[in-house]
Formats: sequence, structure tokens, C-alpha cells
Amino acid sequence: MRKSQRGMTILGWLVLLVPVGIIGYAGIRITPIYLNYFKVVKVLDQLASESKGEGTTVSPTDVRASLERRFDVEYVDTPNAKEVDVHRVVGVKRKAIVGRIDEGSEVVRPDAQQSQVREDGQTRLHDHDHAHAHGDAHAHPPQRDHDAGPMSGYEVMEEALRRLLIEKRILTEAEIAGQIDLFDSRTPALGAKVIARAWVDPAFKQRWLADCRATLAGMGVEIGPVAEFKVVENTPKTHNVIVCTLCSCYPRMLLGVPPAWYKSLAYRSRTVIDPRGVLAEFGVTLPKTQEVRVHDSTADLRYIVLPMRPKGSENLDESALAALVTRDCMIGTAVPAAIAP
Repeated sequence: MRKSQRGMTILGWLVLLVPVGIIGYAGIRITPIYLNYFKVVKVLDQLASESKGEGTTVSPTDVRASLERRFDVEYVDTPNAKEVDVHRVVGVKRKAIVGRIDEGSEVVRPDAQQSQVREDGQTRLHDHDHAHAHGDAHAHPPQRDHDAGPMSGYEVMEEALRRLLIEKRILTEAEIAGQIDLFDSRTPALGAKVIARAWVDPAFKQRWLADCRATLAGMGVEIGPVAEFKVVENTPKTHNVIVCTLCSCYPRMLLGVPPAWYKSLAYRSRTVIDPRGVLAEFGVTLPKTQEVRVHDSTADLRYIVLPMRPKGSENLDESALAALVTRDCMIGTAVPAAIAP
């Protein structure tokens, strides 16, 4: 007796799985874009809320600095804060993401390359001109606090975790505040100081290359127990550049907060594919004989570049040498400028 086949054939499985695969791939590609979009919306809403109050005058530089800090906190990949055009437009009603403002508030628009300052160079958060001093009696609506709106999911989790750690006596409020102050105190100037020491003290440089943590501790610089640090030295034959292809792993305890572009998808992906092209966009053109090595920082291992000492700096002391070292030099996207004879 002939037996009939039961179940799905290979063709049937293909018909079923191909659409599922297409939908899954589209979701993987589109989801990060939407998440980034909502983070930008959140940042712009917060800026617009702060701009509603009366009696406040801020410059476009202040607005841009606040925007860059918020982009760093929210891990916004694009746009870069430097690409945002900040100016005042009177009589504009609330719009979608490009703008997201109220009448008389700041416009934050991510479609221009340079900041434009309108009128007298100040960005005034008022819907009327001031021919009077602020001591005069006239009504000003109260300025909204920065935390007046509902807490985000991350803020809720942070507060819950912080309270639990304090309640369980794992950490104290003073210890948490101390760590925040420690993070805020770290800037690229600290890394530049260590670089200058390595330039003038060969024995220190060798110890630093061999054991970064112990050598820094000897200088009184604690980098914490979370991640290991590794120093990679530039030479005439090798140029090193640092990237984090996954997110934004960075030697914060030595260089402070990473720049916004370091976290961008463009930098994270293109540096691996075309490092020379990316370096050229930063103004660094290397000879073809010099090898470019890309180091991928992770949560467990952070890299820092030891650049070559510039020519003409032989007579400079440590403080003068440290002034030649920029943040980008320690990432590898710049080189210290040579000293003119």
C-alpha cells in the first residue's frame, strides 16, 4: 500500500521561514534607529521644558553644551551635538522632532553644520523685549525644574538600585557621591600629564607599558577595579587608534567622558573598515609605510595611545609637554603638533 508523505516539505519551510527572516532582519536594522530617535526626542523635550521659564538669558554655547551632555548621558548616536543649529525663531508653534519647541523658546535643529547666533548674539528665552530691569514688578511664570517631568525608565532603575544598595548597607550616600565627584574630576589633562611623564622618563614608560594599573597607582592615579587598561605606543612604523565597536567603552578614569563622535555608529564601524580614511577626515595623513592598528576596547579592557613625542620638544619640561597632548592624541585620531624651530 502506498504511503503518503505527511508534514511540511522543504519548499513549504522555505516559504514560511523566508518572510520571517526578512521581518527579523528588518527589525534588527530599524529598532536601533527608532530607539535613537526617541532618545533625541527626549533630549529636545527636556531642553524645551527648561526653556519655557521666563527671566533666563543663555547663549547658544550654553545650549549646545547642555545638548552635548544630554547626548552623552542618553548615548545618542546621531546627530552629533556639533551638527546642531541653535538659534531663536519667534512665533513658531510646537512641531515634530525638528524643532520640538514652544513659542519664544530655543530651536534645536539637527540639519545644519554650524551654530548661528541671531539678533544681538544672545539667545533670549522670553517672548517679549526687555526695556525694564528684572527688579520691576511684572509677572513671570515660574521656570520649570529640570526634573519636573516624569522619570524615564533608566532614572527609575537608577534610583531603585541606589536606594537598595544604601538600604542593604552595601554603599553609603557619601561613597556614591564620592564616586560621582571622582568621575567628574577626570579629564584629558590627567592623561596628558601621564603621557608627558612617559616622554621624559624612559624607565617610567617601560613600567607603564608593562603594567598600566600599578604604574598609575604609583603616581596616585587610581583607575578602579572594573576594567584593565593597556597602553599602545605609536612608533614610526606603527600608528594606533582606539575604537569601541560595541558601544562606548573608553578609559574614563584617565581621560574623562568620551567625545560624542567616539560613540557614533559611523566612527565605530568605519574605523574598523577604513582606518586611514577616518584618520584623514580628522586631519591625520600617515605614510603608507606606517601600519595602522585598530584596537577594540571592551568592558574588560580599555586602551590608551601613547603618541610619539613631537620634534622640537626636547627642551620643554613636563608641564609644557603635557600641553601638547590633546584628548584625540590619546585616542589616536590626532598627533601632537611639532614645535617650530
